[in-house]
Amino acid sequence: DGTDLRRECFLARVLGQQQHSGRRGDSVMAPQVSGSAPLQQDDIEVWMASVAAVGASLCCFVFILYLRNKLSKQPVGRDIGVPKLDVLAQQVKSGSRAFLKEEYKYLVAFVLMLAVVLAILYATNPVSGSSKDAWDDGLRIAGAFVAGALLSAASGWLGMMVATDGNVRTTVACQNGSLNDGLQVAFTAGSVMGFTVVGLGLFGLGVMFWLLSIGRTTAQATQIMAGFGFGASSIALFARVAGGIYTKAADVGADLVGKVEAGIDEDDPHNPAVIADNVGDNVGDVAGMGADLFESYVGSIIAAATIGSKSTDAGVSAMVLLPFWLSALGVVCSICGFFFVSTKQEGKGWDVKLGALMWALEKGMYLAAYLFLGLSAVLIWVLFNSAFGWKVYCCIVLGLVAGAAIGKVTEYFTSFDFGPVSSIKDRAYTGPATVVIQGLGVGMISTVAPTVILI
Repeated sequence: DGTDLRRECFLARVLGQQQHSGRRGDSVMAPQVSGSAPLQQDDIEVWMASVAAVGASLCCFVFILYLRNKLSKQPVGRDIGVPKLDVLAQQVKSGSRAFLKEEYKYLVAFVLMLAVVLAILYATNPVSGSSKDAWDDGLRIAGAFVAGALLSAASGWLGMMVATDGNVRTTVACQNGSLNDGLQVAFTAGSVMGFTVVGLGLFGLGVMFWLLSIGRTTAQATQIMAGFGFGASSIALFARVAGGIYTKAADVGADLVGKVEAGIDEDDPHNPAVIADNVGDNVGDVAGMGADLFESYVGSIIAAATIGSKSTDAGVSAMVLLPFWLSALGVVCSICGFFFVSTKQEGKGWDVKLGALMWALEKGMYLAAYLFLGLSAVLIWVLFNSAFGWKVYCCIVLGLVAGAAIGKVTEYFTSFDFGPVSSIKDRAYTGPATVVIQGLGVGMISTVAPTVILI
């Protein structure tokens, strides 16, 4: 009758709207890999993400061995007849090692206690929502947390050990050679630190993603992996803050004792407090920064993979593979960029332009960025080859451009080649109060440009 006919028409319209809504939702919330892409959705598996991350980490470790061997061949103080340089360098290294040992002692207790708390919380509220997986989820999140904390601490420790070895070698290289010789030694030591952070981060992410995916969906595995990032954050917090407080206290103390009380130059070797100052630089600016970078690096990958895991209800989507593979490409590009860092500047005091010295580093950075843009375009074609994929590529380009732009803005506000720093220097003619006021004003203004770029 008419009622049944109207009911059937109504149901047909509702069904059609649901199907249309589903198709629209798939295209926006859960983009599928295009049929013309070389890698199809059904071919994507967990091991593809893990192998890419672990493989890139192994490349990092091999390159670190090359850099470490290169650094060990550089002359030290005794090679130029100044063994006192080695004595001072060893004092800085032993002091840095003693500080980190004491700091890590307390962090071990903190990490273990918090791991127990996380295990209990996730046992009572499992990610899977199933009571039979309760303690399993608790142990998984606790294990990921401890692994993240361990690797974060290791990145800071290993980076600091290499940095303290590179200090005296950089000094000798500058004494006996050119500015470029000193740059090469210093940049080699710094690269060991950078590739250690990236290598340990990718290795930990690759292994943890593979282990946590056993018996869990991709969305559940990435949610549990947040524990890995949380563990890294816990170490970064204490290492950065504790090291930063120590380095500032030692720096100010050494300046007060040396320049104000004793009337000697800053960093004069006759001032024992200078050793504490240099120890602070290593534990705060090297070890603390290493742990901080480790946390930021793995956290960004985990966040991107977690968002990507929401694009499919089953299996591993291309959106999950993307952050792992992009990180692996970044390792290759960074290794290539390393070999292009050099300078022809002689470094004659204040006669040299800082911008010219910065170009020595920017050459390698820009080369790595251009290589990354090309390789990431190929990756987008392999994973997507669709309109959505090229939108993702636009986001990659915007991220690189924004990062480079913020770097140039920072250089403008911190380089003595430009007006902001010169304006602070000029205020010194009228006393320290105007220096503080001008410095605060320049610092506040400098935050505007990065904010605009990010927005």
